[in-house]
Amino acid sequence: MKLAYITTCFGTPSHTFIRREIREFEATGTPVTLYGVRRDTSIADDAQDLVARTAYLYPLRYLQLLGLILWYATRYAGRFWPAAWACLTSSSDNLKNRAKLLFHLLVSTRHARAMDLAEITHLHAHFLNVSSSIAMFSAWLADIPFSITVHSAGERDLPHVAGIPLKLKRAQRLLMISEFNIRYYSELFPCEEKSVVVRCGMNLDTFVRRPFRAHNNQPLQVLAVGRFVEKKGFHILVEAAQQLKASAVNARIELLGDGPMKAELERIANAKELNNILHFLGHASSDTVKHKMAEADLVVVPSVTSASGEMEGIPVVLMEAMASGVPVIASAHSGIPELVTENTGVLVAEGDASALADAIARFEPDAEKIEAAHALIESQFNIHHVVAQRRALFQEPK
Repeated sequence: MKLAYITTCFGTPSHTFIRREIREFEATGTPVTLYGVRRDTSIADDAQDLVARTAYLYPLRYLQLLGLILWYATRYAGRFWPAAWACLTSSSDNLKNRAKLLFHLLVSTRHARAMDLAEITHLHAHFLNVSSSIAMFSAWLADIPFSITVHSAGERDLPHVAGIPLKLKRAQRLLMISEFNIRYYSELFPCEEKSVVVRCGMNLDTFVRRPFRAHNNQPLQVLAVGRFVEKKGFHILVEAAQQLKASAVNARIELLGDGPMKAELERIANAKELNNILHFLGHASSDTVKHKMAEADLVVVPSVTSASGEMEGIPVVLMEAMASGVPVIASAHSGIPELVTENTGVLVAEGDASALADAIARFEPDAEKIEAAHALIESQFNIHHVVAQRRALFQEPK
């Protein structure tokens, strides 16, 4: 098998799970050729080597691209023109998105030719965004199978995501990170038979599992980590903090991360005089997150469905907390209840600030839940198991 991976950029700080997969494949004897869409402006420290060896689509070389388009349109007309027709007749997309799909087909000729020359036998994409569009058309033109890891539900309602039913139809395999995703996307296209749950892999050797720690009389140390966007639900946590303050609950809530909603949430926290309970610490490295997690009494993940329909998948911070022996409180959102159950943590209603505040106020560490949470991560999210699962799927005949 000659395997290739494609995503927008392998250097994105939050894409640690993709880098883990690539490194595990290569550590177990399967080299991975990397294709990207465009270089990211922010590259994680652990991604420099992967970014350096990635073949990026942009910037485009227009004369080269024109030659490749003509080459595929004539020499491989039986692949090129059906793909073009599929773009133009995509009934699930408006005119703008059909044009976007056609553009993605044209620029994909560059990666398709590179894959021909490299004799790639399987192409895998992460996410249903532009990277899976490029993967679909590159694989179509190169006549190789491709698969997609589908992370988040909610994309069907996003105007900038094009061709989802076509991608679900064309992919040989759909690697869903949750059973919830299978149900969600099967409503768009009947894809149950080609879908399989494959979790995001964790390298458990890099996580120090701390011993059980009972809560003492010091302030309850609460940690939340993520990008400050609506679906992360940090606005719900700010509301919960206000209720905790009103109830005189002795807690310190630290929020690690950055993003477009951060300034507004800080403004609200200041206006409501929550500075003694809420602490915005800004962006942090993965090492800092691990350090803060080791200090925390619990990790809170208050995810919600955004106004535009965006959802979470299963947030990585939940897996990391459970792998580290840290108790979790999370919302019953998307695939999260497949990870956080009454046996592994505390689940609260999505978007319910009062329920979240109550769960934090009543928190008591439970050794049995912590043990069950770690066992679940070990059995389903261990990177060695996950990559073995992926390898078997990628080697299936076309």
